[in-house]
Parts: sequence; structure tokens; C-alpha cells
Amino acid sequence: MALIDIDIAGILQNFGAGTIGVDIFAGLDQPSSPSDIIFVVNTGTYQPNVANLDYSYPSCQVTIRSDKGSRSACDDRTEEVINILHGLTNYSINENRYVQIFQNSGPISLLEDGTMRPKNIVNFNSMRTTIT
Repeated sequence: MALIDIDIAGILQNFGAGTIGVDIFAGLDQPSSPSDIIFVVNTGTYQPNVANLDYSYPSCQVTIRSDKGSRSACDDRTEEVINILHGLTNYSINENRYVQIFQNSGPISLLEDGTMRPKNIVNFNSMRTTIT
């Protein structure tokens, strides 16, 4: 079973938001380049798993970053990510079936330290089970 960050990166790629390893990344290390990226990290669960049910409740944080001075491009790409993920139901990827994915906070707009590149941060919760 893949972690949610790997799954979400795959979903975004499948919906045409970018390409994994080119401008979509998942894991712990956000790359310093290129400037225009989507970065997904696993943030744990938003409620305890139920032992007798095959459901889990993973959450993730998605960071959308653009070139310095490109706030509108960052905002547009953030809207694209939200439109893909928020409300997505019954989607299967990597042996997992996402019953529902929904935005739980954000976007929060920031400027990246040192580079002043705009970035938006959006958090998502999900309900997931395995494919049987």
C-alpha cells in the first residue's frame, strides 16, 4: 500500500497537472529546482483507524510553488489542484481506493525564504481502503 503522498502525486499526474519527477514531487525533500512545482507530503491521519474495518484516514499537504513574481500563476495552479482533489470520490490508484478526498484547509499563501518564490499550501484529508 503506497503512502498518500505517492498516491496524490499519481492522481495529479493522471489528471494532467504535471509529471512526477519533472514538476510533481512527493516525499520529505522539496527540491530547490525547478521553481514551478507541486510537492506532496504525508501528514499522518486525521482520525484513528478502526481495527475491524479496512479503512484509513490519511492526510497530506500539497505545496504549489512558482517563479519569483508569478503569484497569479501559482494561484491558478493551486486552483487546478483543488479542483482535481477536492470532492474526488471512488478513485483507485496503487492498490488503494480513495472513497473521498476533501480539502480541509488553505490555501495559505507564502513567499519562500531566500528566493521570494510564491507558494500556496493546501491540506487534504481522505478516506481510503484497499482494492479487493
